[in-house]
Amino acid sequence: MTTVLVTDAGYKHTLAAVRSLASAGCTVDAIGDARSLCRYSRHLRRIAYPQRDFTEDRFDRFVRFLEVEPYDVLLPIGARSVRLLARHRQTVERHVALPLPATDRIESCMNKHRLNVMAAQLGLHVPRSWAADGEDAAEGIAGEARFPLVVKGGHELDRIAVQRVENPASLRLSLRRRRPAVEDGSIPWLVQEWIGGEGCGFFALYEKGRLRRFFMHRRVRMVPPSGGQSCCAESIYDEELLRAGRLLLDALEWHGVAMVEFIRDAATGHLYLLEVNPKFWGSLDLAIASGVDFPGDLVKLALGRPIASSSPYRVGLRFHWPLGQGDLIHFCRSPGAGLSILRDCLDFRVRSNLRLGDPWPAVRSLWEDLLVLRGR
Repeated sequence: MTTVLVTDAGYKHTLAAVRSLASAGCTVDAIGDARSLCRYSRHLRRIAYPQRDFTEDRFDRFVRFLEVEPYDVLLPIGARSVRLLARHRQTVERHVALPLPATDRIESCMNKHRLNVMAAQLGLHVPRSWAADGEDAAEGIAGEARFPLVVKGGHELDRIAVQRVENPASLRLSLRRRRPAVEDGSIPWLVQEWIGGEGCGFFALYEKGRLRRFFMHRRVRMVPPSGGQSCCAESIYDEELLRAGRLLLDALEWHGVAMVEFIRDAATGHLYLLEVNPKFWGSLDLAIASGVDFPGDLVKLALGRPIASSSPYRVGLRFHWPLGQGDLIHFCRSPGAGLSILRDCLDFRVRSNLRLGDPWPAVRSLWEDLLVLRGR
């Protein structure tokens, strides 16, 4: 039996991976804490290693853990885990299979300034962008830009929420309140012209530069409603999206899983690149429900087992996440979406991550949502 260790047991897409792998016959442990979401799933054997010790300055402890705890495959889920394990790849791979691309490829995705330059060179549409070290940059940007703008971290690990600003004063205020969060703070904030339209994503599994599996979706609802993680999405097939996503990952000679996120401009119909996540993504449940088992295929890739090339997946499947920063929070932030959410809850064709056979993660998610709503 294949044994798999996954990171970041608190994420909803980690739960999706755990359920999928366990259903395929794998024994699954996780890195997390006693209150992690996956801890409540019957599909997880145990929390095997504490999240608080899974850090750069305590990595030697993790290596000692791997020396005494045998696993076949280690699957990183979150961005920090991907980056941490990539840095220590040679040490980790002495003990367990680790399906990750080259470290410089990962950094090319996480550094959004570098990614935008590469995408533009490939001929992809990228929102007009500026680097901003602080509020002093606001005046120069405001003189060139067309509002509204969005302010976001220049690196994937800058996890402060994306903010939309409507005028020079709000831009200056936004930059004044923000400080670069990646290590030495050397990567500036990214300011981009806002593109109005529908968000969509291309998801892929590559084997040493060769595309093996892919999937696409469009966003229906998000948390927060102005832009964030999907709380409802629908599977699609779009040739232009396929070409654009594949063009970028082919150029990176990718290996493992990745998500390429775009927005389709409502005015022009053009696809604009937003980001590339060199990891699993929040809507993983939808891909699995549509027939693309990314976690299972990534384990096969790590172990050198054959992977079938992409086969048709179910198109038009809608999936929503009622709890855990999902539709409940979306409704509280945007009550006008109530009818749409209710319709999805009552439609048997719309799938969700609530499982009668695995109910306790939902209870945990509801509790977390109530705490968020109480503190808002």
